[in-house]
Parts: sequence; C-alpha cells; structure tokens
Amino acid sequence: MKTRQIFLPVSVFLLILFARDFAQAQYTTWDESKVNRLYATRKFDEEQLKARFDKFIGEIDSLNLTRKYPEIARKMLSRQPREQQTGVKMLAQSQDIDALPWLLLLLNSENDDVRIWSGYALKEIVSSLALLRRDSDFPAFILLKPLQKTDVDLKPLAWIVLRMLRGEETNHISYAITMARYLNLYEFEDEIARHQNNVNPAVTNAMKWALDELKLQKKYDSNELKKEK
Repeated sequence: MKTRQIFLPVSVFLLILFARDFAQAQYTTWDESKVNRLYATRKFDEEQLKARFDKFIGEIDSLNLTRKYPEIARKMLSRQPREQQTGVKMLAQSQDIDALPWLLLLLNSENDDVRIWSGYALKEIVSSLALLRRDSDFPAFILLKPLQKTDVDLKPLAWIVLRMLRGEETNHISYAITMARYLNLYEFEDEIARHQNNVNPAVTNAMKWALDELKLQKKYDSNELKKEK
C-alpha cells in the first residue's frame, strides 16, 4: 500500500512536467508557414494566446486532484486504456479545473477512445462552468452573464481550443467549436466558419449553432436583447 502512495505523486509530478508539451505536440503536424499565410488576417496573436495558456495551466495544482479523487487519479495513470477512459468520463462530471492538465495530457493518447473522451471531458468542464452564469431572465436563449470575481476565467484555454479547431480529429473539432462559444471567443468566428464544408454533420451543426449563439451573446453583451425582452 505504501508503494502505491509514493508512486502516485511521482507520476503526477511527471505528468505536470510534460502535459503542456504533449498538448502542443498533438496539434503541430501542419506546415506552420502555410498556416501563417492562410490566417494572415486573423484577429488574435497566437503567441499571446500560448503565453496565457501556459501561465494558466502552470498555476493549476494538479496534485489537488490526487487528494480529492485518488481513485480517479489512479485510473488516469493506468496503462490500461479502459481504466483511463473510465477516469476521464468521471472527470467530465467534475466541474474541476484541477482536471485540466490531466485531460490535456490524454488528448495525445494513442488510443482513439481515450483521446476522444478526453476532448469530450474538456468540453464538458468548460461548458458546465460557463452555464453556471446562464441568465435565467432569458429562458429561451443560452446567454452568459459577465464573469464575477469568484468565477474562474477559462479564456486562457483559447490556445488549445484553436489547436483543436485546426486539427484533424473530427470529434475534437466539434468539441472545440462548442468551447469557443461558451468561452465567448468572438475572435474565432472565422476559424469556426471555415468548417462549413466539413463532411461530418456533427461539425457543421456545431458550427451553425455556435455562430448563432455568439451573435446572440454579442447582442446580449451590448444590452440589445434586454430591449427586446
């Protein structure tokens, strides 16, 4: 029993060291020069996005997860994909930002199911935390109130969302589109719209939904919807 207790923190320490590098490696298979030319008119600075992402993830104490959910941590550190998948599914319901570095690491899993479920769990955490701010005065719409001091700002995740949007994993693209909406990433509208010809309906449906939602959110943010209430 003592051996397991010692092994877990060491494994988590290694995970923290490599999680961000693995997350980046998952989405660096394209020719960067071509990407830069293609997105020459983009509305954001990717270096700044990366710096904010690194800072945000670096400030998360991933060891908290081992204290709060030791069994989930053991499953995540297992070499068995089925165990990892179970752990990921459990984290999807956690609404816990301490889970983020763990999920980022498994976005690079060689196992398809683990990789897909990790993206799903990331999307679920982002979405569920955002929906805590849903404005109940507009029940017909999903509109998010501004962040309060007690709310966690997840916008630094924009960098990994961008990587997923430009990746080749269909499920990850769909999840990234959903996250872009719930993070109010208006600057990614063009990135989202370029998936209009995707052959997968899950992606095109998510794209149409997200762009419509962002349009409504903009009106809400500028108080236009309150006039129409």
